[in-house]
Amino acid sequence: MSNQAAARAALASFVQRELQRLEGIAESTRRLMGHLADFERELGSAVRELQTANHPVSEDDKSLAGPVRDLMKQLGPAKELLTQSEVAERLGVSRTTLWKMRREGRLPPAIRISERKLAFRRQDFEDWMREGGIGRSS
Repeated sequence: MSNQAAARAALASFVQRELQRLEGIAESTRRLMGHLADFERELGSAVRELQTANHPVSEDDKSLAGPVRDLMKQLGPAKELLTQSEVAERLGVSRTTLWKMRREGRLPPAIRISERKLAFRRQDFEDWMREGGIGRSS
């Protein structure tokens, strides 16, 4: 076999190994994305359940999953959250205007509940309104 043929064979072998390695990484990534999507659905469901609960739920409640307890510690009581729609309604603006205001930094900080859902702490929103609301930047 000539040097050129040997080099081609070595290159083909290397490319094949790298392709297999990348296929393994792609499969691992797909599995991880699936797990993350499942987690996001479960977390969103848990947050919705907490928001509609008729009784207070403590962050010390042992029946809650660890990530839900952690989120509750960050958020405070679920009844103390305002959805984007609730904030828009209280301000008398559309959700599009609310999005623009948030992007411009004209609202109190929002909390990311899931990939596509944000909420505002009721106390943060009420404090922001008392301090001048729409007329000031946060």
